[in-house]
Amino acid sequence: RQAGRPDEAVTDLTAALTLNPEYAWAFAERGEAHRQTGRLEEAVADFDRALALSPDHAWALGSRGQAHRQAGRPDEAITDLTAALTLNPEYAWAFAERGEAHRQTGRLEEAVADFTAALTLDPA
Repeated sequence: RQAGRPDEAVTDLTAALTLNPEYAWAFAERGEAHRQTGRLEEAVADFDRALALSPDHAWALGSRGQAHRQAGRPDEAITDLTAALTLNPEYAWAFAERGEAHRQTGRLEEAVADFTAALTLDPA
């Protein structure tokens, strides 16, 4: 997936999950591969499964939030991204994603606050 071949990643991660259906990391990674290819509902389903197995997985929460935002569900995105930030208050990427979700809903003051927090944590 990180090499830019998300379809191959889905195949490989599905094989891994056949061997170990309780592998939370593999569900989260497969969810991200689905998200990268625009299969947002499959992504959310995989993130749901990863979080059922490992509820304190901030990255999976944030990534599910991103998938919700991309699917036009900014309120669900905000909920997930807020949960990710509760687990990791210095998660700059989650602040930026939540800012984008706030922007989608027209909550511009909240968006600016989140973008500012993201830039404060990671000015690059």
